Amino acid sequence: MSDKNPLQIPEIAELVASHLEGTDLARCVQVSKEWRDLLLPYRWRTVRAGLLPFYHHRGRFGPHPSDIHRHRHLIHDLTLLGETAGLENHNYPNLRILGLCHLGAEREVFFESTEMFPSLVSLHLNRPNMASPTWRAMTAHPRLTELMLCAIAITAADAPLFWALCMRLEILSLSSVTFDNRTIPAGTMFDRLRDLEVTDVNIALSAQLDLILRCQNLKRLSWNDFGYVYESEHPALDTDRIQKGYWHRLEKLSIQHHFRETQVAPLLDGVGDRGLIHLELYDCHLGNKDPRPSVVTLPHSYH
Repeated sequence: MSDKNPLQIPEIAELVASHLEGTDLARCVQVSKEWRDLLLPYRWRTVRAGLLPFYHHRGRFGPHPSDIHRHRHLIHDLTLLGETAGLENHNYPNLRILGLCHLGAEREVFFESTEMFPSLVSLHLNRPNMASPTWRAMTAHPRLTELMLCAIAITAADAPLFWALCMRLEILSLSSVTFDNRTIPAGTMFDRLRDLEVTDVNIALSAQLDLILRCQNLKRLSWNDFGYVYESEHPALDTDRIQKGYWHRLEKLSIQHHFRETQVAPLLDGVGDRGLIHLELYDCHLGNKDPRPSVVTLPHSYH
């Protein structure tokens, strides 16, 4: 019988680590030098850290910034709350997913060059106050394909960089995003986008539809308004530009808007008669006099 430690088999180490929380892994790496060598990469693969801002739970949680920096070459997924922990002073060679929730009022410069995060694929930003150097670095990054923005203001000066970045993305989520310049540059197309979510942005519905119509290869589209942007009870929506089968690759469509049946019909017609496998319509008026929201879900097929 072999006396080889089962944790030396990568598949077993991966399976064991997947069932342990960060605190448990932290204890495991202290058992012995062998366990440390085998499990340390999994201990630091995913990191959640920062400063809790809530009144009853103030204080730091997760690893200390100095420990994060020391093990930064092992981190694949990093989320920081409340501060950037000196990201701009270090290189994170294997980081693929970065999530930041900033609560300060200062203009944040946490991303100054593509060399800081050479492997970065996905960036999630919640309430940052972004400076232009960060937008320039993001736009120049060759591997960034997913961007999720929540509660962020995009200035007129940074808007061209933002739209240039969107032309290279595959996944884009805009939630409570405000634009100083509410127009999209003429001729800009987003043919690489496969997944688009637009929720409560401060541009007119006609401009939102214009954005959606520039994404001809979408597979998933979520278009929501939870009450922040209302042009009227039944807002104007120019659907004449939508052609049958326009979104021929669309597999999932979710709409939450106060649209009339005559407005929803062209959107569904643009999907065509095949391909869509999931449809959700909330708050749409589909000829039903009942004032309560209408909900339609087709989880398997749509014809």
